[in-house]
Amino acid sequence: MPEAFDNCINQIDQAMIVHLQWRSRLNNVFKTGEAAISVEEASNDCLCDFGKWLTGQDISDVFRSTERYIAVHRLHYDFHKSAAVVLDLALKRDNADKAVLRTAIREYNQASNKLLRELLDWKEAEVEVIAELKSAMQ
Repeated sequence: MPEAFDNCINQIDQAMIVHLQWRSRLNNVFKTGEAAISVEEASNDCLCDFGKWLTGQDISDVFRSTERYIAVHRLHYDFHKSAAVVLDLALKRDNADKAVLRTAIREYNQASNKLLRELLDWKEAEVEVIAELKSAMQ
């Protein structure tokens, strides 16, 4: 059981790192006009490693029905949709409407921050469960 919690914490840690890296990737797209992935790929929340794990077999059906899972899944989806909008506008660079771009970046930052906060809350809850399990085993 603790191994499953450790795996969950590792997945959450990796998700936070990778999704934070999107900010620098998007900045590079604004500078270069080139992206390593397409807008369609960026919008698909099941293609990144965290999305694969989140929708994969490692998570039980019982956990999938919890408020935490539903919230993380929705926020992860929202993150990818908003990142794709910004990526699309970044690829257009000079042809993008500046007001639309500002709104898209604001929405992306909000989606990113909400996802990261929820992931941190999830991690803290998992750490607490591990501590309780270890205490009960002693």
